[in-house]
Amino acid sequence: MFSLVITSFVAIFSFVNFYKLKKENEDLNKLLQEEKKIYKVQLEELEDSIKLSEQELYKSHVKSPEVIEADSYVSAEILTNEEISVEALEIQNKKIEKEISELKTIIDKNNKSIVDLKKNTKAGEKIVDKIKALNVNARGVKVMSDFYKNTKENKIQEIRVCFTLEANEFVKEGNKKIFVQIVNPNDQIISSHILTDTVASNQTLEYSSHVNTFYNQKDTDVCVYVDLEKKKTVKGVYKVKLFHGFDEIGATTYEYQ
Repeated sequence: MFSLVITSFVAIFSFVNFYKLKKENEDLNKLLQEEKKIYKVQLEELEDSIKLSEQELYKSHVKSPEVIEADSYVSAEILTNEEISVEALEIQNKKIEKEISELKTIIDKNNKSIVDLKKNTKAGEKIVDKIKALNVNARGVKVMSDFYKNTKENKIQEIRVCFTLEANEFVKEGNKKIFVQIVNPNDQIISSHILTDTVASNQTLEYSSHVNTFYNQKDTDVCVYVDLEKKKTVKGVYKVKLFHGFDEIGATTYEYQ
């Protein structure tokens, strides 16, 4: 039960981290797109500024030496200011590019964490979704009927198997078909029947009996009686296994003396 609680906690924790990282990843992508837009606008402004300066610098009319000298001074001042502006923008651009690179690294890291969390979450779901049988107990019984009333036969006619389906909120409630497999000391399966799965993986299960019971995600007590075959009823240790589908969910032994 403790193991189930731990596993459930891990699964829930994985779900929370998954959605948290997913949200952080989306926010980082949005921030990256905004940074790209700002970067693009700044480049366009810089190009417009350079074009405007070129138009002012290279006018088609002829000027006097004094005007040319004055224009040269102004042009030099404009170029100096432009150089300062370009330098500042280049520094800013490098800073933005570094931030973009760091954001990409964070996004890649988050994407990897998301993939790992998905794997862990699926594994967790698979584990907690498996029903378990606890307190498995088996004993031999005699059938109390008129047929056996006056007989001196001491042999058992049935084996009664009782168990508890463990409470588990992650297991879907509803009817559960539990199969019982009993193997005698000679490794013979008692009252053999065959369960075959031809759809999924061609698995087969040889079982002795089965019982249908309603499971409501709480501890559910179940008992099933298995008819014995006279020729297979011998003294010794019998192995008892329980299955839900093809998954073994519990086991015990019974010694017939």
